[in-house]
Amino acid sequence: MSAAEPAFVVETGDDPWPVTLRLAAHLREVADSTAAVSAGFPEDAHTIALCSDRDARSLTLSIERGRVALAETPPADASLELTISYTNPLDVSRHRVVRRSAAQLPLERLVQSLLSPLERPWTELAGAFWAMHRQAPHMPEMLRVTAADGETSEFGNSAGATRLEITGPVAELADLFRGRSLLTTALVRQTLCARGTWESINAMNAACQREGLGR
Repeated sequence: MSAAEPAFVVETGDDPWPVTLRLAAHLREVADSTAAVSAGFPEDAHTIALCSDRDARSLTLSIERGRVALAETPPADASLELTISYTNPLDVSRHRVVRRSAAQLPLERLVQSLLSPLERPWTELAGAFWAMHRQAPHMPEMLRVTAADGETSEFGNSAGATRLEITGPVAELADLFRGRSLLTTALVRQTLCARGTWESINAMNAACQREGLGR
């Protein structure tokens, strides 16, 4: 497999739910990051029910060699059933297996690994975020990000007319650039600080929303 080839493909339907888009974006990141996880894929297709822990909604996660698919319908005969948070589907503390069989323990471990957050430096996440969204309307010409430990990264034109500076803990910065939080929400909660125009801050919010939905 070449370095540019993902370990598996990720498919969704024509009108996916927001949770589907977030899961698909994460799974594509997994597929691009490591080939090791695909070694545990079953040869035959299996379906997993991903049920909301708050209501009656259910997703179908289908897994087979080289392919993962998400659909907004409950599976007729799931090999495994678990509940997740539909607002934060990668919060593993809220994952609960509600139906399993001893024969499917390898599948359960595979699903757990697929739905666990990837550990990536916040600087790498910020760089990928900037590369994806820097051309969006009203984004600042220069973005400066400083972690609580003092590590700083700058993106864009340092002589640009519009600047946005963000500071805060590493974990909060990582969540921001993964699209798991909005800048204004973090500012209200005082988990991040920012200095820049409201236009730039609102543009960052829109970019975070797109990032979180895999768009």
